[in-house]
Amino acid sequence: MSVHISWDINYLKKHTTLGEHSNIVYELEWQCSGINTTGIITSHHYVGNVTLNTSNISNPIPYESLTKDVVVGWAKSSPDVNPEFIENYIMGEMTVDDPIPDAITTMPWD
Repeated sequence: MSVHISWDINYLKKHTTLGEHSNIVYELEWQCSGINTTGIITSHHYVGNVTLNTSNISNPIPYESLTKDVVVGWAKSSPDVNPEFIENYIMGEMTVDDPIPDAITTMPWD
């Protein structure tokens, strides 16, 4: 089995203005996915959200300059997110002989 782990951002919420700053992200939803690319392609996902501390912002990254890597970094560095646990959980779910199988993304007609 060959499982690939990836982190994505599903959505951002932002304040239009916050003090002297504009377009400040205050919440995000992240998703960590494992995809088995051996044989029948299957996947397993773990989703969560993070509320960012927007108090005492002094030098925010301009909204239009945010990258996926920066925002995923915010998610992974949140005290409520344990990336190692999440990735290990997904790997475990992908490799266990589970009566509830992972989602199959290769359709019989493909």
